[in-house]
Amino acid sequence: MRIYLDDELIDDSGSTLAKALEAAAAKAGDRLLIGVSADGEPVPDAQLADPPVTEPFAAEIRFTSADPVSLVRVTLLEAADHLESSKEKQGAIAQQIQLGELSRAMPELSNVLDIWQQVEQCITLSRQVNGIELGHVNGEETFEQLAAQLTTRLGEIRDAISSRDLSTLADILAYDMDQQADAWTTVLRDLAAGCRASAA
Repeated sequence: MRIYLDDELIDDSGSTLAKALEAAAAKAGDRLLIGVSADGEPVPDAQLADPPVTEPFAAEIRFTSADPVSLVRVTLLEAADHLESSKEKQGAIAQQIQLGELSRAMPELSNVLDIWQQVEQCITLSRQVNGIELGHVNGEETFEQLAAQLTTRLGEIRDAISSRDLSTLADILAYDMDQQADAWTTVLRDLAAGCRASAA
């Protein structure tokens, strides 16, 4: 089985997916493996998490890697753009909830919460990757303080949804999350700028 990393043949002796993953990770070093295909088809996440013992797994496996700092920078900028565009939606959803238009509000709220989940993933990535400076991000508060505030606000949203406390839910979306959107749009872009500087 031929094993490639970024179009370079790195091994032709492995026969299982587990061995291929091991060889690619060793060759990649600090770079992140971001794509895996076997005989031209993407390898399912379930198989990556629990590699089958099939031998040979495929005739060839190709891995794609990326510089972690560059990858995080792109992710941060995408999340910032999505968050900026969601700010007005949060206000509209709050108004719909106040008017009792839940059939319109709740699907939109689900989409907005998906964006905030993306922000939470960016927070996790930023902590994990070397080369990203996490400290005082707005001149006063630290990155971790802002992250803790966001966790609290999102927890309050989930609690309000669970208890059907629509008044509280509308208030959080209209006021607290409006402030959070402004703060995190700026923070994510500042972190991305820091990634570019560290990669230069």
